[in-house]
Amino acid sequence: GLPFLIFCILRHHIRRGTLHSTSAMYQWSFLHAAYEADYKYWEIMLILRRLSIALITTAIEEPMLQAAITIILLTALLAAHSFARPYISLHVDALDFLSLCC
Repeated sequence: GLPFLIFCILRHHIRRGTLHSTSAMYQWSFLHAAYEADYKYWEIMLILRRLSIALITTAIEEPMLQAAITIILLTALLAAHSFARPYISLHVDALDFLSLCC
C-alpha cells in the first residue's frame, strides 16, 4: 500500500543520490524534510501508526481488548519515538511525544 510506495520512492532517490535535488525536493520533501538523516523513512511509521489504531478500533469489537491492545501499541510507539527522536526540531519531537501520551 501507501507505506510501501513511500518507502520505494525515498529509497530510489537515496540510492541515486537525488533526494536533495531541486526536483525531488519539490515533489517529495514533505515526506522527509522534517526528519533527521537517519529517519528519512519515519513518515511510514506515522502512517502505520494511524492505520494500526484504525484497524484495532474497527476490527476488534470487545472494548476491553480494544483498550488493552491500543495501550500496548501506544506504549511501544512511545518507546520507539523516545529512542529515535526522529524530527530535526526538538519542539516537534516534544509535540509528537505528547500526542502519543494523550
